[in-house]
Amino acid sequence: SCFDTFDKTNDGTLDLKEIKNIVKTVTGNWSREEIDLFMQNVDKDNDWCIDFDEFIFHFASNLQSHI
Repeated sequence: SCFDTFDKTNDGTLDLKEIKNIVKTVTGNWSREEIDLFMQNVDKDNDWCIDFDEFIFHFASNLQSHI
């Protein structure tokens, strides 16, 4: 899956380092403030990692808003 591709540590979460790599690959560099805002919006349990459910919820919500 797409999530598994990004989860380089294979621990079932996307940590801050993995998120930064995704952002750099997909959209270019974000400022620390932009990454913090993204994490605040996506990381619902505030553990500074994005798990599969948070990942799916975020991207499904964004996809639905563009339909």
